[in-house]
Amino acid sequence: MEAVNPLTSYVTDREVRALSAANRARVLGLRDDYESMFQQVLERGKRTGQFQIDDLSTTRMALLEMCNGVSNWYRPGGRLSVAEIQDRFADLATRLVGCPSVPPAESGTGLQVARLDSEPLDQHADEEALA
Repeated sequence: MEAVNPLTSYVTDREVRALSAANRARVLGLRDDYESMFQQVLERGKRTGQFQIDDLSTTRMALLEMCNGVSNWYRPGGRLSVAEIQDRFADLATRLVGCPSVPPAESGTGLQVARLDSEPLDQHADEEALA
């Protein structure tokens, strides 16, 4: 989502305090659900022996930051496409949790992410607002 919806990601990651109380509660609830999914997957992987993780919390935060940070540096037309980033991040994530890499054809990467209505049609039109 972050590569395709960078302004929305920026607001939800760094400007939550500027939202109305109702919207802030909604966004924080969505964020908590998102982080909980990561936690549950990591706990299950460790419990079943699929993942070799010493510190679940740090691993979860590293994965979340890796994913959420894309909005800070990804640019359409750059060196890597969204699909290539997805494939490379899937490989990095498997290494981080200590399990064998999965070929892109088997990992489900390359998923299409919809541009949210909150994003301008020209994503670079509002870049000055982020500077």
